[in-house]
Amino acid sequence: MKLPALLVLFVSATLLIACSARDDKSRLDRQATVRAQMEGRKLEPPEGIWRSLRGDYEIAFYRSKGESETRGRYVGVPLRLPALGAPIGREAIWIDPGPQKNVFIGNAAFGLGRNTGVSLIFTAPHHFWFAFQAVGVPHTVSMVRIWPKQAPAEAGAASSRAGSGSGFLVANGLAATNAHVVQEFPEVKVTIDGRRLKAQVLRRDPANDLALIRVRGEVPPHACLDLAQGSEIVSGERIYALGFPLSDVLSSREARITEGLINAVDGGDDDPTTFQMSAPIQPGSSGGPVVNAVGALVGISVSGLNDRTFLRAGGFVPQNVNFAVKRAYLELLLKGVDAPPCSRLLRPLARPMEPSDLVRRLAPAVVHIEAGLE
Repeated sequence: MKLPALLVLFVSATLLIACSARDDKSRLDRQATVRAQMEGRKLEPPEGIWRSLRGDYEIAFYRSKGESETRGRYVGVPLRLPALGAPIGREAIWIDPGPQKNVFIGNAAFGLGRNTGVSLIFTAPHHFWFAFQAVGVPHTVSMVRIWPKQAPAEAGAASSRAGSGSGFLVANGLAATNAHVVQEFPEVKVTIDGRRLKAQVLRRDPANDLALIRVRGEVPPHACLDLAQGSEIVSGERIYALGFPLSDVLSSREARITEGLINAVDGGDDDPTTFQMSAPIQPGSSGGPVVNAVGALVGISVSGLNDRTFLRAGGFVPQNVNFAVKRAYLELLLKGVDAPPCSRLLRPLARPMEPSDLVRRLAPAVVHIEAGLE
């Protein structure tokens, strides 16, 4: 980026910081206006108020009243955007469904006054990547919906879609996975040592995309990953992802392992809850454990960027960019959960293992999870 552009960004950001205190009330008023357009009707993606994980971006999207008279099916109103010259509180983004499911593309009236191509790529119902260009530089911002909040499990699973994913046992009859694997289903199926058992969704943390499930009834003896001995997340460390990717094609009887590196200790948009990794993951890998060479849990596979989607919607191709939720957030979710300890605890070893030894040791604790499937 050239020096003049940096100066523009710096001055604009400084002005935003200086004016933030006097802008709070008007920003809240704008939020109330946007909410009024959504109250009392069934919302569609991407409707709602969205905020970046760092809190510096805030955008409201709602369905336009007359599609034929507008520039897009959905309208975006910036409530907070740093140093982009966006018309805060006014319609400035217009998007339509894109060429693939969960992709929305359109234009925005910011970027120092020029129309800018934008795209929204949903990786979960409450999360999307906002891609755009500002001052000629591509940007991607990770955003989560803050209003309306996710529907609780008691609301039923009518809007959930059946699917499967991965998980791992952390205590007697207790498994961890991603929230988007279990979705809003109150019960799921979990396969432990070849036995397909009913399990209850015990806790769900949509913000960090984590969930805990507890097997109902008698639980067969099984192995568990040890969470007591943590391991620091270090950029460049070799890691391994285990799970059941594409289980309807590759089978759900044997856990798969892929190898990679920790590329960055923070995820997209400097998200502190995740880290970036190059270990390949596929649909169905979600919720599986990510471990280092000694078998210590470092994270939980959660998502990856789709090359074709970004090429069509954003005009660039990410190279094997995948993410995992940091193990610390799972530890927080486990606080206060009453679960008997495992009889076979898989503690990290003193020396690194070969991948063949690693998967043989840890695979008994990795489980296949099915949601909405009989």
